[in-house]
Amino acid sequence: MKQLNKLELAVINKILIGHNKLQEQLHNINVKNREMTGVGFLPL
Repeated sequence: MKQLNKLELAVINKILIGHNKLQEQLHNINVKNREMTGVGFLPL
């Protein structure tokens, strides 16, 4: 595997952070749906 330069690392880091935030938002939506409906997350 080649060495990644600082720019490449920054881009990868940004993508990973963005992905984590998206997962967190989806989780929060699922929790809210569960609280409102009394069931697990609703199928989309």
